[in-house]
Amino acid sequence: MRCVRVFCVAFVLAAVLASPSVVPPARAVAQQEDRQAVLEIINRARSQNGVGPVAPNAVLERAAQRRADEMAARGVVDAPRADDNEAVAAVAAAGYPAWRSGARVAGELAYASKSGFALAPDAFLDQERQRRVLIERRYREIGIASAVASGPGGPTTYWALLFGAEPNVLPIFLNDGAGVTSDPVLAVRLSQEEVVPAGEGATIVGHIVDVKFSQSPQFEGAEWQAWAPLIPFALEGTPGVRTVYAQLRDGAGRATVSAASIVFDPRSRATAQPVGPGSEVTPIPDLATPAAPTAIPTSIQGVAPTPTPALPIAVITLSPGSVVATPNLPAAIAAGPTPVIAAPRPAPSLTPPPGRPAPQANREGEVILGVAIVAQLVILAVIGRRIASRRAAGS
Repeated sequence: MRCVRVFCVAFVLAAVLASPSVVPPARAVAQQEDRQAVLEIINRARSQNGVGPVAPNAVLERAAQRRADEMAARGVVDAPRADDNEAVAAVAAAGYPAWRSGARVAGELAYASKSGFALAPDAFLDQERQRRVLIERRYREIGIASAVASGPGGPTTYWALLFGAEPNVLPIFLNDGAGVTSDPVLAVRLSQEEVVPAGEGATIVGHIVDVKFSQSPQFEGAEWQAWAPLIPFALEGTPGVRTVYAQLRDGAGRATVSAASIVFDPRSRATAQPVGPGSEVTPIPDLATPAAPTAIPTSIQGVAPTPTPALPIAVITLSPGSVVATPNLPAAIAAGPTPVIAAPRPAPSLTPPPGRPAPQANREGEVILGVAIVAQLVILAVIGRRIASRRAAGS
């Protein structure tokens, strides 16, 4: 009888240990939605509203993860804020760079759902404050994070999105962020300096006027051409991961370098359609004709951005020989200073992105369940031996 009691106690203990209820309700590693998928949803919404895409940033992602964890721990999604002061403070605390003048821009969106992120853009666009953050054209980077909390009706995922822009970081996008291309001719979408168009000092770029591309960071043989929001570039070499470098220069001769990677596979069935010479390109509204630099306040923290004007979309035609020559600059400026090289965006990978759990990521629950099973087997073995011993003694 005592053995039966021991077995029952052990079984209950094992069941408690294996129960998911002991798992903390908010787990930073329990990313239920692919960050890349969320990024694509956000960039699609921005594109449909006439503004350029944003690129992932690790510092913003860390700051966003803290915000997501806080919401999941409280079980409440943060309400839209009246200004950007909290977002600016959050990214500053995480170490996100500011301009020398102290200018720093950041915005935040929060969302919670039991059924995924797909409907989030519609919710954002329906509210004036959140709509402004989502389609703010000055933002160039984003941090995406989520955390999960249990509750009535099942687990709820809380997302935090932090947008920003930093000096000398002007991301480029190959085929609008596609991971694979079957065509060597790519459509390269360029960013523009919208926060501090006048630039700062001798090295912080302002409004970009021309650009050159290469598959080498040394830019051997590359020629300058006029900046445009979308420019074709032909890959060279055999299939594989290819990195494209873009050196962007402003009217004062200050330059910075950005890079992005894509897998070139002629056998793939990639759906992205690159733009080649002679194709019609629809640029982002209001970016085809650069505006004159404007004065920037010493600090724009907490100042509401200028609303995006609803302008008609211009149509340009890119064809061989149509590239505008580099503006006539003094020899010293034309040579260009040593560019400030931004870290290339990582090449596409078939492994899950950072933060998203791989199929084997939930090891803690598996270990607990394994220990419980082993404990039950040991107890059953002990009981079996005692029963066998009693039978042997009785015989």
